[in-house]
Formats: sequence, C-alpha cells, structure tokens
Amino acid sequence: MAGHMRLEVWHEKSHENGEGWYGRYSAPGYMDCTDDCGPFPSAIEAARETAETFGMLDERGSEDRDELAALLWRLRDMGNRGRRAAYACAEGARYL
Repeated sequence: MAGHMRLEVWHEKSHENGEGWYGRYSAPGYMDCTDDCGPFPSAIEAARETAETFGMLDERGSEDRDELAALLWRLRDMGNRGRRAAYACAEGARYL
C-alpha cells in the first residue's frame, strides 16, 4: 500500500461492527481509503492486522514495514505513559 496511503488506527464506540480498535489505510487529503479492519481489543493488534490485510509486508514493501514499525513504537510509547489514543498514525496521535 506504499505511496500516498498511510496506516491509521482509532478507537470507536459507535462503529457499525461494534466498539473497539479499527485500522485502515487512508490517503491524507483525499477520500481514498481501504475498508475498516476490526474491531480489535488493542490498537497494536489493529495496526498489525490491518497492515497484514492491506499492506505489502514482503521484501517489496519496505516502506509499509517501516511505517508499521513507526506506528507500533508510537502506540507502545503511548501505552507506557498510560494513555489511550483515539486516533494514531505514524506521524502523530490524538488522545481521548
């Protein structure tokens, strides 16, 4: 999913599939995005499963692997500080 698409995860209470963490690839500034992937019990699980479902994590997808690694580090850091993100991507996060 390399290029302009970015991996993002968020927590939602009123999603049609139920409460939990969701992930998708989205093109910032555009309406292009994959289907939502979830719900999952944690942000890290949502990020991993979404990347595995829609990303290119093989040897051709080094950009996707790097983006997933950056997002997982951000989510782990937020968890270590006792915070839950309402939304997170490799570039930043918003807290509940």
